[in-house]
Amino acid sequence: MIAVVCRLCGSTKLETVIDLGFHPIADTFLLAEHLNQPELTYPLRAALCAECGYVGLEYLVPAETRYQGIDYSYTSANSAVSIRHFAEVAQEVCEFADVTSDDLVIDAGSNDGTLLKAFHEKSGCSILGIDPAPNIAELAIADGVPTIVDFFCAAIVPEVLKLKKPKVIFSANALNHASDPRGFLEPLKSLMNQDSIFVFEVPYLLNFVEKTAFDTMYLEHVSYYGVKPLKKLLESFGLTIVRIEWTDYMLGSIRVYAGNGAEDSRVSEMISVEEVAGLYSAQAYSEFMQRVHHVRLSLCKKLYDAKAQGKRIAAIGAATKGNTLLNFCKLDSAVIDFITDVSPLKLGKFTPGSHIFIKSDDALDDKIDVALILPRNLAGALNKKLQHLECIFVVSHEGIDSSL
Repeated sequence: MIAVVCRLCGSTKLETVIDLGFHPIADTFLLAEHLNQPELTYPLRAALCAECGYVGLEYLVPAETRYQGIDYSYTSANSAVSIRHFAEVAQEVCEFADVTSDDLVIDAGSNDGTLLKAFHEKSGCSILGIDPAPNIAELAIADGVPTIVDFFCAAIVPEVLKLKKPKVIFSANALNHASDPRGFLEPLKSLMNQDSIFVFEVPYLLNFVEKTAFDTMYLEHVSYYGVKPLKKLLESFGLTIVRIEWTDYMLGSIRVYAGNGAEDSRVSEMISVEEVAGLYSAQAYSEFMQRVHHVRLSLCKKLYDAKAQGKRIAAIGAATKGNTLLNFCKLDSAVIDFITDVSPLKLGKFTPGSHIFIKSDDALDDKIDVALILPRNLAGALNKKLQHLECIFVVSHEGIDSSL
């Protein structure tokens, strides 16, 4: 389904600014029998709204296809970085909102319940998750996190209200996945009290552009948010950004607290920075795409040269962002021998599109000459962890000038 109007403001003034070609659904890891079946791909393009500054995918794969037609593979519990991040988030939000054991905290897009468990441990509050992926929700429920298996939408409101109105509604990296951002926010009208707070994290558009983070663009990530359009969106629901923070999570994210009260002075400051950077102009994305193609040419040259010399190449971390990189750069099993990962939901499967086999981290040994780190946000930690290997570590964006 091609977007013809802006998902936030309804404007028809949309301009294609990013085009990464055709891609499969990035979080669909394949079994061996799937390799003999047709594989669907979709255009991975984004448009900029000239009216409100929203950047979103042009082609929308139905949410049911993305999260319920497959076994979704991402789980927070497999990432030490995510566990630490969510523990810090829970502590901060509990202090800000004065969450106690009498309160309810819900998580829209709760995944395996890692964040909600941290909330309960910090405050003793009641918790409830909402997540559309059945296999992931089952993991949460088995781990003691009550979870509604559904999308965050108006239909779940009666089920939540059987408990009470939540003190905190949290959403980590989910608003940007929503097919209809306005529909995602609609339940807030019924769920929030005067003193309730809606807290969410999304990757930050300014960092996306500055860091040439095209590898974080995939069919599951429908929206790419700057502060300017977010402010307008929340105000249309009667909500004010009472606090906003930048975090280095996911190559740069913003944590937004929306509720009743005075607007955080940092909101106008951040919008000013965005506008000075030209974030809402097509020119910024023209320069972005130039850098994107530079990344592809540079990375492919490094790996093709190594392969021509008979070197053995492995990739580390079967991250979703890695699938965008591999498919955009047309790197497959002819170049990369295998990928390693720790998630049991990915081991023994193949990457979508590129069809590279996924092994455990134990497969990394001295026979590997070159190791491509796919989750480049973890490159420092992985380099340190694997420093015993006598191989060359490669990160896709090395040497790229990311200034606007």
